[in-house]
Amino acid sequence: MPTYYLMPEVAFKIGSLTVQWYGIILTCALLIALVYCLRESKQIKLTSDDMIELFLWVVPLAVIMARLIYVIVRPDQYLPIKNWEDFVDFWAIWDGGITIIGAILGGAIGIGAYCAVRKKNFLKICDMIAPALVLAQALGRWGNFINQEAFGVEITNPSLQWLPFAVYIDGFNAAAAGGFSSGWYAATFFYEMLWNLLGFALFFVIWRKNKKVPGILLFTYFFWYFFARGFLEMIRLDAVVTDGGAKLTLIVSFIAAGIGAVAGVIYWIWGKKRFDAKELKEKGPAACGIAGDISADVWGEVAEMECK
Repeated sequence: MPTYYLMPEVAFKIGSLTVQWYGIILTCALLIALVYCLRESKQIKLTSDDMIELFLWVVPLAVIMARLIYVIVRPDQYLPIKNWEDFVDFWAIWDGGITIIGAILGGAIGIGAYCAVRKKNFLKICDMIAPALVLAQALGRWGNFINQEAFGVEITNPSLQWLPFAVYIDGFNAAAAGGFSSGWYAATFFYEMLWNLLGFALFFVIWRKNKKVPGILLFTYFFWYFFARGFLEMIRLDAVVTDGGAKLTLIVSFIAAGIGAVAGVIYWIWGKKRFDAKELKEKGPAACGIAGDISADVWGEVAEMECK
């Protein structure tokens, strides 16, 4: 058995405190995302203090929602709450059990709350954070490797039984995912990591180049991430399944990807026309070869009509 692929979940202990590699990896991913945002926040005239405050709004809500959504879709395991022990188990994030979908929702609520309180531009902040988000997700996926989770169908061909194409899962974790036995399985966590790294490069280019339609990366992210997640859910063995046998996350992912694509195209067309009208209005009639005196109000109406 290729035991060198199996890493201990516990990094170290301090007395009764147990520190797991999963937590270290996620913390490092968040800190790297924060460093990126501190560097890029100058592009939208936000200070380091602004970013620290935004971070403190986003992270707690992301963690709470990541756990809340995870347990809500597993009512047989966590509901109803009948006593204090059940309540603690409901929120016991230290025992594992979070979902990125909930984290995204909580993070969006945090950004919205921060923007409402501090009167900041929600769409511009989303554009700045989108590359950091997919980068953090890519790095955080290595926590799944340590915990032996988020893996796909069994790989029976010996020539394909190697990391990163496949990952060896021991008997305990394979059984926990649905009664499977130890063996080699598709390394879906690694596939998603590669997709997110590619997304980071693409998003960063869009973030730096796009000056016409702030907020487009919000829609791009929804399409990019959930499109890939939907396909990965087809082969993941730990997917959430409804009573009717449907894979819930798969359905949600493709719906979110579809909404992101359609809404993104509509938003881009609308935003570009709005930008073009503003640019034409700022240039004035003389720049367009129109002679004579035209009031600002009249020219603004002309510019808007030209860009419809």
